[in-house]
Amino acid sequence: MEGHLRAGLALYEAGDLSAAKTHMGHPIEEKYEAVAKRLDQLGYGDLREQISALAAAAEAEDSYEKIAEMFGKVRQTHEEVRTNFDAADQLKSFAALTRVAADEYAIAVEGGTLANVKEYHDAWGFMRVIEAEAGELAASDDAKASDAAAAIVEQVEAAGSAFGDLQGQGDYEKDPSILYAAAARMELASLGAE
Repeated sequence: MEGHLRAGLALYEAGDLSAAKTHMGHPIEEKYEAVAKRLDQLGYGDLREQISALAAAAEAEDSYEKIAEMFGKVRQTHEEVRTNFDAADQLKSFAALTRVAADEYAIAVEGGTLANVKEYHDAWGFMRVIEAEAGELAASDDAKASDAAAAIVEQVEAAGSAFGDLQGQGDYEKDPSILYAAAARMELASLGAE
């Protein structure tokens, strides 16, 4: 969910409000029901309302500052939810999310050309989440988790060769195997934290 919101926030800041609105709405439209029960069990059922309010603010074309503030609150809730999962589980999730990003990216660059910019945005946003979360774990006092997370950050950086700018412009390798390979290396790195 956060990957869609990160993409939406970046697009909003860049002035592409139409694309931003689409991405801000995706967490509730496409993803939330898959985790709703677990979030309720953990005491974070209010996340639905936070994300819905953020999407509504984007639809209303509120100021970027307000959108960014609301995103910060959603992200804080995401951070609180993550405290319910140990470092090993979080590290494994990065490889899984990178595979999802690779699947989206494969649709985006069908035939070696940018064919679907919305799927490109998805992949971009998912990789930004991994970059941020793995970066935080890399600063952990747990040496094994820190080393594994640092290796994952390196893979995110290496996968950067598959991305141009936010809108998919520029000179870059339009090859989903870059992301699939990064996911495999992330999975290997996460084994070191067990």
